[in-house]
Amino acid sequence: MTEEMVNLIAPYDEHKWMLVTLYGAGKILNDAWRVISMFLDNSVSRII
Repeated sequence: MTEEMVNLIAPYDEHKWMLVTLYGAGKILNDAWRVISMFLDNSVSRII
């Protein structure tokens, strides 16, 4: 996962840490669209 991808998906530092930690732990597969959809689903559910 590139730094640009992390910055695009996770604009806030706390989200970046969460995203990078999940990715590093192997919880997220190396598939850009899956990463984006999982993260956005999580962010939207917090707002609602």
